[in-house]
Amino acid sequence: MHNAFLLRSMNEQTRVLFYIVIETPDSGAFEFLDISLKDSSEETFFYLPTSKNKEKSFYTAKNISLWNDKETPSFSLEELSQIKLESESFLFFSPLLDFSDQFELLIKQIEKEPAYEIGRVISFINAEELLKGNSKLQSWLDAAAHFSDALCITNRSNENGKDVGKLLQRYEDMRYPLESYLISKSKRGKISNILNPTPRRISHIFDSPELLEAEDTPWKDPYLFELPNGRREKVIPMPFSRN
Repeated sequence: MHNAFLLRSMNEQTRVLFYIVIETPDSGAFEFLDISLKDSSEETFFYLPTSKNKEKSFYTAKNISLWNDKETPSFSLEELSQIKLESESFLFFSPLLDFSDQFELLIKQIEKEPAYEIGRVISFINAEELLKGNSKLQSWLDAAAHFSDALCITNRSNENGKDVGKLLQRYEDMRYPLESYLISKSKRGKISNILNPTPRRISHIFDSPELLEAEDTPWKDPYLFELPNGRREKVIPMPFSRN
């Protein structure tokens, strides 16, 4: 358990602290978190899209619940309310759906149930995707960086190392405050830093309304703001869509 005890000491009311995971396919995010938190004194809870279950077959795991990402986001924070306060809990977004829609659903649920609190938004990027020449990928990565507190790069190799360096330099040049981590298969380190709930994201969608200017409210975020024609101000492409 890394942060739940701090949350309880700050607020005696029951609060559910959880993390959002954005990931590219085959990022290894679940495996990394599952292994890194094995020694935790409390159970780790994962709320995963069904498309991920097809790869890993999680049906028998008691600390895993699934949400249907076949067409539209359908997760419910009521699933998180079933866990212990002390648990490390992770809601995985689906890479197959527009994550603007997923953030919109999440915000609406949090507005109705203020007991839920975001620990961090963490993006796991499979470095092998950087070599595939997907024209939609960079815009997707920029959107992920906009919402994220931490960017975790997995599967780095000699072949993709230069592209990884360019990606990290891009957000450093843009002065994004998010933290960056290279995730090694052989080392579990830095999990406490990655899960540190200190916000480092550009987006203000989870900030307290009392601290925000009118133009910084969640629905003014360029990736969530809807134009009169119904399109988002900034559209997030879907490089991993089934279509």
